[in-house]
Parts: sequence; C-alpha cells; structure tokens
Amino acid sequence: MLPSSNPVVLVADDEPSMLELVAQHLKTLDDPRLVVIEASDGEQAWKLAREHLPDLVVLDVMMPG
Repeated sequence: MLPSSNPVVLVADDEPSMLELVAQHLKTLDDPRLVVIEASDGEQAWKLAREHLPDLVVLDVMMPG
C-alpha cells in the first residue's frame, strides 16, 4: 500500500489520451491532494486495486481484461 494519508484514486482506461487527461486533472486538485495511480487495462487495474486499496476508482467499463 502507498504510504500516504492523502486519498488514493485509481484511474483505469485503455485509451491512453483519456487515461492521461483524467489522471492529470485529478493530480491538479489541491484540497485534498490526491495520490493518483493509473492502469491501462482491467487486469492491471484489479492488481493495483488489491495492492493499494484506493479510496476511489475511476473506471472505463469497456476495456480489455
């Protein structure tokens, strides 16, 4: 798990431009400051979700894996 008291958000999308757009926007927020982790397919998202136990998941439901 990530060592942080800040909320953790997992962003998962198989479209690189959308993944970058959403993740970069979330990283600009200041209150609260978010820890943003990214996944480019469902398998990676599932692995990261179990590993980091995010507070929020922003998920593209139509993606491989």
